[in-house]
Amino acid sequence: MKQVLLVEDDPDLRRVCAETLKELGYDVLEAANGVEAIEQLGHAKPAGMILDLRLPVKDGYAVLREVRESQTHASLPVIVISGAATGKWSLKVGADAYLAKPFDLHELTKTMRRVIH
Repeated sequence: MKQVLLVEDDPDLRRVCAETLKELGYDVLEAANGVEAIEQLGHAKPAGMILDLRLPVKDGYAVLREVRESQTHASLPVIVISGAATGKWSLKVGADAYLAKPFDLHELTKTMRRVIH
């Protein structure tokens, strides 16, 4: 079973996304902020990451930058989710895909299948 790291500070959205990912057959690791995400990556090697940009403590851009500079996780597929108008900019700094909030779960499923193998 492939692992996915889900990084989202909204507990309700994180729960719904985690349930959907589990239904798709993924083992889901969860983080509520950027520091937790980096800690999770220190202990696991997920097949991909779903990353919100607006996070407390350490934002998603900082997490994405750290991932891309990491020897261990530089090629980790990252799907960015954000309601911010600047979210598409994440594609220029290393994200593999971008979903604008609000998104439907079908869109998340389709993007997961395309980006995370």
